[in-house]
Amino acid sequence: NTAPKSAASNADGAAASSSARECATEDDDPSANNTNAISIKLNGYKYDSDETFNSTGLTLWRAAEHLCYYLIRRRGVLQNKRMCELGCGLGLCGILAHSLTSLLNADSAGNVQNETEVYLTDGDTDALAQLRANVRQNAPSADRNVGTIHCNQLIWGRENTANFLKRHCSNRQFDILMASDVVYVADIIEPLMETVQTLLAPEGVFWFAYCSRRNVPVKIDLVLEAVLEAGLVYDCVEEVDGIMIYEIRWSESGRLADKAGGDNDISVSGGGRD
Repeated sequence: NTAPKSAASNADGAAASSSARECATEDDDPSANNTNAISIKLNGYKYDSDETFNSTGLTLWRAAEHLCYYLIRRRGVLQNKRMCELGCGLGLCGILAHSLTSLLNADSAGNVQNETEVYLTDGDTDALAQLRANVRQNAPSADRNVGTIHCNQLIWGRENTANFLKRHCSNRQFDILMASDVVYVADIIEPLMETVQTLLAPEGVFWFAYCSRRNVPVKIDLVLEAVLEAGLVYDCVEEVDGIMIYEIRWSESGRLADKAGGDNDISVSGGGRD
């Protein structure tokens, strides 16, 4: 009953299309008069257009919608956390997470005091331009990194991520990382794991949504093997229609190794483990 609803997009897929997502945050019928509904409007392209052939971040993929369902169900743990979405594309999951925490932190008069910080990151410049436009449209007060939602370029890898953490995050790690449909070739798995190792706080969690596709050569077993090699552990918490959501955390030995070998200037965030 809390599933986002998809609106139709442009038929030709050549011009920017609109995708609306309406999310009910109560366990009642979302079609009813629900004052706790969140509406998100995103501009992007149809998945089979030329633009998405050049940049996969310019459209919405199925795993992102499933991760949104999961965020809605886990909304209670998002409050006052530091969150970062990796390879966020159009920004649906990160914008939803920000919207959910704003709703959770609103008082009876609708005033919001939201201490949550959400960082939306992508390595593709075209995707970033569209992402920033979507943030302006859905969270106007957060434009230009003012407020609790930020848009930044992040090229995966240990050195790039350490620079990002120092420049944009005051060397503070994250309680929650999230990513959906971001692994298409084997070469990006290692830099992705290095990024997770650098950003994830000792008691943090990485929510990773993966969609099984016949035309994608990277299978989930290869990703999970890299997870273990990085000193992390995983748990598949959901599997629906070929889409799996994993909760990835530090193993005890990995947490200790990261603490011993990490940069002394890096600090962890204040949120606790769920």
